Amino acid sequence: MAKYSDYRMGSIWIVTFDPSVGTEIQKTRPAVIISGTLFNNQRSKVTVLP
Repeated sequence: MAKYSDYRMGSIWIVTFDPSVGTEIQKTRPAVIISGTLFNNQRSKVTVLP
């Protein structure tokens, strides 16, 4: 697992969307990080779009 400082806004990562609820995606797919880099450095979660 990467350090949180490696998660930069606009970068693309391969993400496993599991567990999921209902009809949500449950596969491994590329995702774009949309949360800000400063936010990512201060928190233990990032926001992505598949």
